[in-house]
Amino acid sequence: MTGGGQTGEFVPQDVILREAGANPAAVAEAVRAMTGLEAAAAAELVARAPSAIRTRIAPALAEALRVKLVAVGATVELRTHGAAPAPAFFDVYLRDRGDNKINVVRALKMMMGLGLREAVELVDDAPCLLKRRLAQDEAEALRHELVEAGAIVEVRGHDGSAPAERETSGASAAVTWGATGSSATPTLVTGGAAPASAPADGFAVILHHFGTRKIDVVKLVREATGLGLKEAKDLSESIDVVIRQGLDEPEARALERALAAVGAQVSVRGAPRAAPTATPQFASGSRFDVVLQHHGPNKINVIKVIRDHTTLGLKDAKDLSEAADSVIKQGVGEFDARVLQQALLLVGAQVELRAAAPPPPAALPEPSRGFGVILRHHGENKISVIKLIREATGLGLKDAKDLSESTDVMIKEGLRGDEARRLAEALTAAGARVEIRGQALDEDEDDDLTPIDVVLNDCGPQKIMVIKLIREVTGLGLKESKDMSETAGAVVRSGLPRSEASALAQQLVALGAAVELREAERGVAAEVDLFLQVCGPNKISVIKEVRAITGLGLKEAKDLVEAAPTLIKAAVAREAAMAHQELLHAVGATVELR
Repeated sequence: MTGGGQTGEFVPQDVILREAGANPAAVAEAVRAMTGLEAAAAAELVARAPSAIRTRIAPALAEALRVKLVAVGATVELRTHGAAPAPAFFDVYLRDRGDNKINVVRALKMMMGLGLREAVELVDDAPCLLKRRLAQDEAEALRHELVEAGAIVEVRGHDGSAPAERETSGASAAVTWGATGSSATPTLVTGGAAPASAPADGFAVILHHFGTRKIDVVKLVREATGLGLKEAKDLSESIDVVIRQGLDEPEARALERALAAVGAQVSVRGAPRAAPTATPQFASGSRFDVVLQHHGPNKINVIKVIRDHTTLGLKDAKDLSEAADSVIKQGVGEFDARVLQQALLLVGAQVELRAAAPPPPAALPEPSRGFGVILRHHGENKISVIKLIREATGLGLKDAKDLSESTDVMIKEGLRGDEARRLAEALTAAGARVEIRGQALDEDEDDDLTPIDVVLNDCGPQKIMVIKLIREVTGLGLKESKDMSETAGAVVRSGLPRSEASALAQQLVALGAAVELREAERGVAAEVDLFLQVCGPNKISVIKEVRAITGLGLKEAKDLVEAAPTLIKAAVAREAAMAHQELLHAVGATVELR
């Protein structure tokens, strides 16, 4: 054999044991037989893998030793003596997403099994680490797909002992593939490139090793990152990997403590987050309209996306997709708006986000008497506030929750000064911000709440959602609810307390409907129907009142109450109906006069 151009010389080989495989005892025995080591020394050599079994031996002997070790399940590398080791595993970094973000997202979803949200977030974080410790063919396949999609990708030899922030320089320079200008040839990156694992801003949490409780570490990684089970497991099994970055120091330290508590080796690196240099395009908490400008070449897929995100029927979704500049969703948060936008872009649609105009406030009648308690914000203890609202108003759980989540909304009015103060003090003690408005009642004025009618003037662009809400609050069937939504000036609910009417009006306005609140005109209808909407927490007391109103037996009254929303009694004189309504409100029921 020849080597170095000189005849008669052999090229010395080193035999490197990379992994012992599933049967280390058999590998240790083969090492002992081929090297003459004692059994304990051979076992220790195998346990230290990767390790050099023999060095500077003839190629034929090296090959024989490799064959014997492979036969017992080991992974073996033959290396020319003195040559630098070739990396066994590789890390893949996304340096730049290029001009076609959609195709890059698709490639990540296909090659890494990510969901849409995870893939979009990963692409938006570029430059970033995509995958660690991949075999060469896997790294090359991932690189190829991303480069085909227009991204700039960097593949580095995996070095588990190096710190996560190490920079690329000198002998460890990496090769970057991908289009850079007009050239598609590999480019050597030697310094100057920001390490993908370093936190670009703020603090990063680095997982060095999962320790002895890998399952608990995987759970914490899933909670901290939102990754799926497989991705979180792969991340946990990597060495010196960034779990989260761009965090404030208290957040990073809290995650570090949680991981350390389950036995992981973890550290925090980075510096305080720099002050922003540019004002954001939208203020925090902004609401958005998702506007479809054109469905593009894949109308069927666009219709599917619209149905998935709006619960519209096939015909309604098709009509919406074919209309120019149609609003798919209105007044949604930024995250939900961008998720829908990306889903539509991925199927070829032209879509735009526009800042949503604030919904016009409902024209509520001004309180003409007494004091009212206004809820400005529920504060940190929302559950306690909901309980107090239910006790004060007799609303059901859902209605009280919706009311508590509104701002600057009337909880209860027509109160005496001491009643308003007691309610305001109870809400303030629960952490809510409230305000008392109004003036004292005259002595001869009763404390009954002025009944309010909720009038639907126009259902707006989200007719299907308005119909659903009408069905929920009235108990009507689909056809009757549809007819009501299409009738201008239809009374959705009548004879409601002011707070209930305000909450319902705000729900309809949020869906784009035009709503008007009117004081119920007394004397227009001599008789009304008494409807039980929700029986509330005191079912037995409600059954007693229903028996007194209707004259039914115990079983019939119980069945009637449990069937709510339902008609209790028809054609009742308005004055008598209002008296019944007050009695039922007093025991926690929600009642409507129609």
